[in-house]
Amino acid sequence: MAVIAPVSEQDYIDAMIAQQNRYVPFPDIEGRRPIEGLGLLLPMDVSESDGDFEPAVPQIFKDMANFMYSGGESAMGDAPMMAPEDAAMGLLDFTGAGVVAGTPARMAAKEAGDVMLGSAGGQYSKTIKAIDDARAEDLKYRLAGKNKPLTKAEKDPREFSKISFDKPVEYTDFEVLPSEFASQRKIIKPEDIQNSILISGAGDLSGTGTLTRLGGNVLENPVDMMGGRNYGLLTPYGWGSGQSVTNTLRNRALSAQEEVFKNTGEELPVYLGYTTMNPRAIDFQEMQTSAVAEAIKFAPITKSNAKIFDEQFKKKDKNFVGVLSPNLREYLAGLSGEKKVQFNKLMDKDEFRKLGFPQIGEARYAMTEPELRNAPIFSSGMGLYKMDLSQPNISEPVIAHPSFDTAMPRTGGLLGFGEPISNKDIYRDWFGNPENLLSEKGNPMTLSQAIYSFGKKPNAYQVVDQELVDTLSGLLRY
Repeated sequence: MAVIAPVSEQDYIDAMIAQQNRYVPFPDIEGRRPIEGLGLLLPMDVSESDGDFEPAVPQIFKDMANFMYSGGESAMGDAPMMAPEDAAMGLLDFTGAGVVAGTPARMAAKEAGDVMLGSAGGQYSKTIKAIDDARAEDLKYRLAGKNKPLTKAEKDPREFSKISFDKPVEYTDFEVLPSEFASQRKIIKPEDIQNSILISGAGDLSGTGTLTRLGGNVLENPVDMMGGRNYGLLTPYGWGSGQSVTNTLRNRALSAQEEVFKNTGEELPVYLGYTTMNPRAIDFQEMQTSAVAEAIKFAPITKSNAKIFDEQFKKKDKNFVGVLSPNLREYLAGLSGEKKVQFNKLMDKDEFRKLGFPQIGEARYAMTEPELRNAPIFSSGMGLYKMDLSQPNISEPVIAHPSFDTAMPRTGGLLGFGEPISNKDIYRDWFGNPENLLSEKGNPMTLSQAIYSFGKKPNAYQVVDQELVDTLSGLLRY
């Protein structure tokens, strides 16, 4: 809930606005008594020794003066230039904006700093206007005794859904019965895999266990979840995916191993590092469509509204059985991953939410591994294992994943650093090559575009040398 944290000067400013900017005495500040009859109504300090009266400058003006002074010093070259977000934080302080509950002040300052970067000559008018507009909007609700409604981004910052949740996503009502793992992930230090090769494998954020309740409803048929990065904790395998993906990863590992041997004469082991995908990547999995099919049983979908959805999805799959079919779950489970994604994307629209369809994002959130719900996209370090390249991939694993037909063998157990690290920091050599940061047309890519492109490149690997060990150890605070 957006509630501004009170400060004494803030209370005074709010009172001025409420009374249409009429002058009123300052409230008692730090024990000072307001003295009237001096023209301007200001709090005064009374000296106990001789009884002299001395004006007490409110902290808000002190902050403003200090900020302007420090900004002026920077502009004249007498002090280091302030970072935009630090300057904005100063503005937030002396304007009395306070801290909005649920919104980190530093994030607000960074956004304000970005605005300031675009204003030439040190003019802060846009920033101040943005702050004033936000405060005025919040004040409107405060005066009405209400809380300002949360925005879509505030309710769902990781974007589990393309449409707005009715309430913050973390309030999703669900229950997952945990799985009993056959093994546990070992947390290691970077030095433990020194003199090895790392390659990246992108995976969704799905968890493990059995989903028994969703949206406050007990599911008629619970949904088993075999995970993304934790699939190997339930099985003796290292990774599960489609045959084409697993073959690509194995060939990439063999190619990297061969290239390093050619350059150094050393045959180094290869580790596959799990890289996080966005929260909606789970749409590819059977567990997502199965959960949605179960949720549909409780949704107030009329036959006419169901027909609207059916007609649209039949453009993508002419054999679709219909959203109200009793065989919906089984039918969706048999679709390709791409068709599953299309099904979820179509239903994840305001149009169908208003027609009584379930909130797709609730299923995505419920089945996401808790430790990964806030992990940055395209980060690594939360999972890796030593690849067994002496054996081929396993096309018919004894413990099959419901969404994938192939497993990859491993040597030893599953490992991890315990914290996510950006791919650009781990795969230093690839991101350090300017040619890798150009698009196919030769145009510079943004960092996010480069990170996305990286996962598709056959030469994307990194030797874990002493320099990388030192870098990662610093990031992990070892």
